[in-house]
Amino acid sequence: MAHRDIKNLIIPVAAFIICVMSAHLAWATTIENNGEVKLNSCTIEGDTVKITATRSKNKKKSRDPIYLFELKAYEDSIDDRDDYLVKIIPNNGQLSFTFTTPLAHETEGTKLYSSFVTAKCIDGTYFPTSERIYITNPEAVAESTMAYMNPSSKKGLLTDFGMTDDAEKLGTKRVLVNFNFAQFKGEGITYESDDREYEISVGMVGLYDKIISTYTKKGMQVTAV
Repeated sequence: MAHRDIKNLIIPVAAFIICVMSAHLAWATTIENNGEVKLNSCTIEGDTVKITATRSKNKKKSRDPIYLFELKAYEDSIDDRDDYLVKIIPNNGQLSFTFTTPLAHETEGTKLYSSFVTAKCIDGTYFPTSERIYITNPEAVAESTMAYMNPSSKKGLLTDFGMTDDAEKLGTKRVLVNFNFAQFKGEGITYESDDREYEISVGMVGLYDKIISTYTKKGMQVTAV
């Protein structure tokens, strides 16, 4: 693995963790709904997000509109929002349908980390009709397409700074490297993501770059924790 590849992995991860630590986001996993709609798949296809869905058979003759909402990582409900992404009016007897919406990757409005839920409108208020669903193939927009390393041995070692020689002498093919992301806040690298800038310590990036490169050059698989 080249130095450039390693830095391209470390910097975005550090920026993401700093963002999460700063915002104190509440990650929610459930949302109340009445089960009228089942979201079957949610995938990236080109520049769009494609969501397939089916509705319950007792709604077969209903032509009530079905609305698709986006929920950011810090949101756990629609609340009083009315900014739905897509509106579909099913044909009579239609049980399966597909939503598409722009991914908007690498913009402030990216949907890469969002979840999606359908809703119905009653007297101007939107109520969820499905469980939330997340994108299941985020790797479709990954910058790195390096193949997964499959080491010849299951032997692993939790390492610290200065243990590269020890790992090699023990015949280790898998190593764990601890990341203290609080140390990445600093100066020297300005990383921009979703129209926001993050200041990251160039010294820490260089240090981890050197450590990880040393392991990978020796044919060891590196896992960051």
